[in-house]
Amino acid sequence: MAQAPKTRPRLPPALGHEFAMAAHRPPAAFARPTAWPTRPAAQRGGAAFGAAPMLSATRPTPIPLRGAVPGGGTPILIPTPTLSPMGSAPEAAQFAQLMQMQAAAMMQMQMGAMAQMQMAGMMPMMQMGMPMGSVMPMMQMQPAPAVEEEDLGPCTPDDITEVELELKDEEKAAKIDAKKSGSFVGFMARYIEDEGFGFISCPECKEAWDKTDIFVSGRTVVTSGIDVGEMVTFQVQTDGKDRPRAMNCKTLTKLTKLRKRLTRMREVAKAANSLKRGSAAFGPGPDPKRANLGMGFGYP
Repeated sequence: MAQAPKTRPRLPPALGHEFAMAAHRPPAAFARPTAWPTRPAAQRGGAAFGAAPMLSATRPTPIPLRGAVPGGGTPILIPTPTLSPMGSAPEAAQFAQLMQMQAAAMMQMQMGAMAQMQMAGMMPMMQMGMPMGSVMPMMQMQPAPAVEEEDLGPCTPDDITEVELELKDEEKAAKIDAKKSGSFVGFMARYIEDEGFGFISCPECKEAWDKTDIFVSGRTVVTSGIDVGEMVTFQVQTDGKDRPRAMNCKTLTKLTKLRKRLTRMREVAKAANSLKRGSAAFGPGPDPKRANLGMGFGYP
């Protein structure tokens, strides 16, 4: 009985075997030739084909220099002339002129700004170094304050006494008129702005209200238009706590002017007396005809 031939067991294919079997193998007919077919030189452009490479249509055609030998080295390309980005010659000149004008204008603006800054810095120095003769006209241009009172004139003791008598007569007449309407004559002594009230000094209120300073509210001061240092007429009313308050205040213009004038005359006379006493304390000066060169040391 014939036995079946024994077969050798096949080993498992190696990793990637199936990819190697499936790889494309070119046929023998398409094998790479050892040499490429050549064409005649006439078909390839002649000898120039081997001397210089073929240029694309976008590049300029090479122009050989005068005296150059064909085929003797790399040809030098001379680019074709192109137009300026600014246009033709007249347009370029106009553009250059416009640029010059703009640069000059910018320079002028910068110089003007620098000049203004320098002038601003020099003005305080000029004012500080300005002579007194140029400052005086500036001071004279300012309007002088209004003079409410007339000139005092000579402030002698007789003049002061005369004004005092006139003031007393005017005050007496004002008190008589005030009593007819149940009012008083007083002096606006002080006013406290932070607190909003003030006081009117009136000696005659001592008998009726046991006070010489009568309270006046800020509202009354504003509505009546009175001010500190003025002679006023007023009426007295009590508040809820039975305290006296000044109401219906009015300024006595003539009496106020006489009082202010008398005060100023007394101040001027006092200053003059102080000056006289000071000059008398120093004594008379040396004889102007003969200077005292000895300075008081016993020399004639």
